[in-house]
Formats: sequence, structure tokens, C-alpha cells
Amino acid sequence: MFHRCAVAFLLIFSTFHLAVNAAEPAGGNRGPEITKCDDPQLRTLIEKYVKEHRLNHCVPVEWANCASDDGTDPTTGKKVWTELWVEGFIGLAHIESTCQSGPKSNTPNDANGKPSRGLFQMTGGDSALGHNCFGTTDPNSEEPYNAEKNVECAVRKMIELLLGGTHSPGDGDTTRQPKDGACGSLFVNAKKYWGPFKEGNANQHKAKNLVNELANHCGRSSFDASVIETGGPPSGDRARGNKPRPQQR
Repeated sequence: MFHRCAVAFLLIFSTFHLAVNAAEPAGGNRGPEITKCDDPQLRTLIEKYVKEHRLNHCVPVEWANCASDDGTDPTTGKKVWTELWVEGFIGLAHIESTCQSGPKSNTPNDANGKPSRGLFQMTGGDSALGHNCFGTTDPNSEEPYNAEKNVECAVRKMIELLLGGTHSPGDGDTTRQPKDGACGSLFVNAKKYWGPFKEGNANQHKAKNLVNELANHCGRSSFDASVIETGGPPSGDRARGNKPRPQQR
């Protein structure tokens, strides 16, 4: 009797276990979902990886007039350049996915016939700087829905593109770490991955509005979707009727 009950329990438990596993998303742990551009989690993640991967030690030529020496410790990067990159990535996420990290961001097929997913429209199997961003080679993986992995991959990819070429050495190769100064161009280098930087792309005007707004204010004005979409109304100091803060050289 005990044996039959034990067998029945195991069968029931196994069935339940299979049902639970089947209900789990194929992409595994997606982490906290981001659904809007002013979510503090998004800003925190971008700043974390911009600093960790030293992207705040250089800027593209489009922002070359912004302060490079603002009195911060050179080992932690430039404060002004950090602000530029944080606002820039939030703007890019707005253009790419309206800052949706989950399935609402899904684009069934990109130019290469692969699905683009998450905040920066990444694809399972993407790698950058010698790192497999999502731990898979499956382009249909749902791992890009993980906001943190998506952000880190976007930062790594930007570094790879701005430094030129597609060679991806491991993280130990410091020759490809950003150095203080200008590094590449968004509309020359970054267009190799992100469509809005390409000439003729339907969203290129938004990318230009974003890049110009940040160049005018050197990252000191908060994200404003209306500026990206239409080029106005102005945000930050100009929206308050003040003169833009002077750029340091």
C-alpha cells in the first residue's frame, strides 16, 4: 500500500514539476522589467556599465566640444562624459524600443532576418569585446529581454564600434579600452549596428535630434522625448528661458 502511494505521489509531483517548467519563459530570468524611459533602474544600469567599461573616458566627435576636464578623478572617468552617455543611451533606448525591456519591444526580424529584442534591440548570440552577451548562440533566445544584460551588451557594442573594426579580444586586452579623448563617430561607427544612425533610416532624424541636443547641453539637460521626436520644444535650461550652460574646452 505504501509503495503504491509513493509511486502515485511521485507521478503527481513529476507532472506538476513539468507543468511549472513548461510555464517558465524560454528566456529564463529576465530580471526587473523596464517600461518607461524615466525608470530610475534604467539610468542606474546605464551609468553602472558606462563607468565599469570606461566608456566615460571618451566621447564621439559629435560631442568633442564638451568638457573633458571637469576636475573628476581620471580613474573614475569624466563626470560630463558620464552624463552625456547616460542621457544618450536613454535617448537611444527611446528610439529603439520606447524603453521597453520586455516582449513589447520585440521586432520580429531585423535587416539580417533575426529578431531584435529589449531596450537596445539586441539579438541572442550577439557578442561584443569578446564577450557573448547573452550566453547563447540562438538568435531566437529571449535572453535579450533581460534589461541588465541588454544594457551591458549595448555599452560593450558601442565601445567596439567607436574604437573601429569588429575584432573582439577578451576583456584583458587593454589596448581596446577607451582612452581619454574623442573616439569615433556615432554616424560613422555606431550605424554599423544601430539603424537610426544610418543615412536614410526612418528614425535618423530622431538620432540627429538626440545627438544635437546633447551636444548643445553637454548632457546637462534631462531626457525629453519631444526633443528627440520633433527637435523641440527645447528641454533643460532653454525650456526655462535660460541660456545654455557654457561649454568648457
